[in-house]
Amino acid sequence: MLQFKFTCALIIVITIPRSLQECDETFTATNGSFSSPNYPGNYPASTTCVYTIVADTRKIINLRFTDVTTELQTNCKYDNITIYEGTGLLGTLCGKIDTPRSFNITSNKVKVIFISDSGNQEKGFQAFYTTHYTECENIGFYGPNCDKVCHCYQSQCDFRTGKCDYGCERGWMGSRCDQVKAPAEVATYCVNSPTKGKYALLRVDTKNVKYVRIYVVNGNDNAPSASCDQEMFIEDGDGVLNLKIKVEDDNTTSPNCYHTKTGKGVFKWTIRTEEVSGFYSYYDRLYELSCDFTKAHNLTRNNKQVVTGIVHPRKVGVVQTTEDVKLVIQNPVTSHPVSKVPVGSRIQLAVVLHERGGLSASGISPYDCFCLSSDFEIGHRLTDSNGCPVSDSPVFALTGSNGSYLTSNVFDTFTIEGRLDIMFSCSFEFCFVSKDRRCSDRCGYMKSQSSLTIRTKRSTNQNRKTGQASAHLLLIPKTQKDKHTDKNNLSEDSDDTVPEQLAVLITSLILVVCAIWMVVFSHYKLVLAKRYQMPRRQNNCQRLYIHPHA
Repeated sequence: MLQFKFTCALIIVITIPRSLQECDETFTATNGSFSSPNYPGNYPASTTCVYTIVADTRKIINLRFTDVTTELQTNCKYDNITIYEGTGLLGTLCGKIDTPRSFNITSNKVKVIFISDSGNQEKGFQAFYTTHYTECENIGFYGPNCDKVCHCYQSQCDFRTGKCDYGCERGWMGSRCDQVKAPAEVATYCVNSPTKGKYALLRVDTKNVKYVRIYVVNGNDNAPSASCDQEMFIEDGDGVLNLKIKVEDDNTTSPNCYHTKTGKGVFKWTIRTEEVSGFYSYYDRLYELSCDFTKAHNLTRNNKQVVTGIVHPRKVGVVQTTEDVKLVIQNPVTSHPVSKVPVGSRIQLAVVLHERGGLSASGISPYDCFCLSSDFEIGHRLTDSNGCPVSDSPVFALTGSNGSYLTSNVFDTFTIEGRLDIMFSCSFEFCFVSKDRRCSDRCGYMKSQSSLTIRTKRSTNQNRKTGQASAHLLLIPKTQKDKHTDKNNLSEDSDDTVPEQLAVLITSLILVVCAIWMVVFSHYKLVLAKRYQMPRRQNNCQRLYIHPHA
């Protein structure tokens, strides 16, 4: 009897340590997860598991139980999960808990103990943990992982919020001093349009700096011009302020902004930015803008320049430059430019703006497209002022998902009678607001905006500048000799050709259809041809059908 009792005691001593060794774990990683044995299957009976999380001494721990299902009993007497911070009990979990439970541990160590008895077994639990710094070792950083940057004035930002007690260092702004602060960026576009006259479009990008006043100055005393203060500027969708000044005659502008003239057709304005009313701040500037309308043309615009300065608002000169816009005649398959093609070849028009970023134009809106003889004596309209095709025009509206690259439909090359070359010309307006539908589909937009309020028209016009682009195409008449070499007459940057077999097949089908049509309807064809013979149209482009030489 004594021997039997001794054997049972020996078995118990050996079994308990082995059970503890199977599920005890210590975690030192920044983030991690753990669960009861066999999860999501049922945990074993009579089990004790100890899970210990140890973080860096400068960190705290967040522990979150996402799923808990154990044997339920009042006061969690049987199976349970207990959470300890040091020797203090933070909580006990048991039963079925569907809503996640979180524990914020203010020290760098926490212990979780899971115990099951010999009774019912369930699927147990799953938990996740994360660790966070209580303070960042390096000054100028904040956030849970000390990876966010702040630029406080001679102090550290709050570890959790990133806020600065004494404001930001120079060159930074925002509640967390994490936004670059710079002087405004200014550009001016000078237009001398035969249809819209002379005007200057002044654009001011404040770079999110809150200026109390922006105005055109009145003379050398830098006082604001009465009719050209900040209320006259219209803010577009990108937050850029725009002021359109129309030159009505040699000395008068509308609105009547103070200006000076340094020569015939040369107007100058000065814009002042004022961050603190009545004082000069580090970011205040005097921008000197100039428009030489004797040099301004449809493809010219003024560029921007950003400068830095101290003490007094420095003068910034904004000079004219050229916007890169091209009208291209291209192969519709390869998108390569072509300069010489046979009559009847398939071509496509494309208007391209090379974007440069900053305050430069973001898109182009083509309209009033024409086909012209190279001597400009004969011209036919293709699209109207809304960018829509006119009646019987072979060229449809130019559209594109990207407002800086627009293409027409694919059409057969045509010519003007007696000419072996042809020019295409399109007027256009610049768009300065990103994703402006006027530049992706001018015709569709203008149709949907058939009635606009005066205010809307004014705001729209102040963000636009007109221009004109043209392209020249040399035509090759087809002869009996070179019909079989048409595929080699497409002059472009690559050797892409149409397969000869496909061309032969298409030609054969056309001949068969024409023969049947002529046999069945020959009588009616002659009658109709005599009855409806019309004079040649003078207001649209004509296709030229060149017969083979004898």
